[in-house]
Amino acid sequence: MKYLAIPIAALLLSVSPGQPGRVDGNEARMLKKWKLVEYLALTEDQSTKFFPRVEIFERAMEDVRKEERRLYEDIEGDIQRGDDFSSSELRDMLKKYRELDQNALQLKHNHFSGMEDILTPTQIAKYAIFEQKFRKRMMENIEKRQRDFPGRNNNNRF
Repeated sequence: MKYLAIPIAALLLSVSPGQPGRVDGNEARMLKKWKLVEYLALTEDQSTKFFPRVEIFERAMEDVRKEERRLYEDIEGDIQRGDDFSSSELRDMLKKYRELDQNALQLKHNHFSGMEDILTPTQIAKYAIFEQKFRKRMMENIEKRQRDFPGRNNNNRF
């Protein structure tokens, strides 16, 4: 654990104190990785095998989310144009949503099942709930920072 002190210090020093509440995507990813290592108590050997698989999984999930957004935007465009939907079109849209949901569930299942050669069962269970815990903690931190800086409007910059 003492070897993590230098990367942690570098991460903390890289956060800009001039913009409270702002964390860019890279910082969030690094923080997430650091928290995963800490929460799962990953060894160095586990980490070298674990994170490449996580990246592959996250890319695949992002592809599914892009498809969902594309479908949503298509439907929203049709609605804004005032297009009416037939029963068959509605069934097709719902079928596409269901297929995307099933694809995401299958990806998650395969991902967690595929971790059995790297993680212990307890680590897999912790990993399965990590994302929700991490997002909740991040939202709590954002809300706290907004309360700490009530007059700050994040849309206005100098």
